[in-house]
Amino acid sequence: IPNYRCFVPGCDDVNNLSYDSPWMKWAIPQKDKGSSYYEPEYCKRYVRNYTISLSECREGVFLNKTEYCDEWVFDNERTIVNDWNITCVENQWMLSLVGTSHFAGIIVGSALAGALADRYGRKNIFIFCIFLMSITGIIQVFSINYPMFAMFVFLNAIGTAGIYPLAFIIGKY
Repeated sequence: IPNYRCFVPGCDDVNNLSYDSPWMKWAIPQKDKGSSYYEPEYCKRYVRNYTISLSECREGVFLNKTEYCDEWVFDNERTIVNDWNITCVENQWMLSLVGTSHFAGIIVGSALAGALADRYGRKNIFIFCIFLMSITGIIQVFSINYPMFAMFVFLNAIGTAGIYPLAFIIGKY
């Protein structure tokens, strides 16, 4: 999970977003209050005091009240977390589901590849699984949304599960 924090309207420049900003400690609460190192909270920010008409973000511009945010600023690393805003605790299940999809594909692929290899030949199914894994892996990279990504993780794992046992058996004989 990359580092991310709330987008702070009026402080963050939409055209030039920076994860580390000098005003962060006044606009975003600290995640671990007992730590001497400042690390911003992921999903909360302080409420801005709009009675003060300042164009800059500095100490005293924010109230001691927090609110949840719906936009985020990410560190330089690019992952599915920032591609599809899989942020905050309530969305963490989406990351777990990717792993679950992968292992479900391994289970389905293991059973399917074994049965198909017995019927159509190990080499034919081995080559089919290589193509399945290659094509779904490439499509997975270009996924346009989370459900598409999770589906291609599943399909890729089906191909992967067929390759390893079949390669071992073909190599042994």
